[in-house]
Amino acid sequence: SLVATAEVCAGTELSEENNRLSSELKTLQKENRTLGAELEEAKGRVVYSVQDEIEKEKLSKESLSWKREKQELSTVNESLEEENKKLHESLNEVTILVAT
Repeated sequence: SLVATAEVCAGTELSEENNRLSSELKTLQKENRTLGAELEEAKGRVVYSVQDEIEKEKLSKESLSWKREKQELSTVNESLEEENKKLHESLNEVTILVAT
């Protein structure tokens, strides 16, 4: 009778432990799914962030290229303005010579 009682108690303890472990397993599985979803979301943000940085770098390089081109065109424009000024002076001199 004492042995039977001990066996019932042991079976009950094992059943309780089994229930506790089963509950813990379900909790851990739920947390795992949640963390998996959060990880996927974080991966997506990282991808967008990297793409954003690449685009910023590309725009920065393009901006530098445009600035260089603008500077070159400004230099050419100044040179042409100076040449135009000299041509006007020469034309005025020729006009004066022809008039005299």
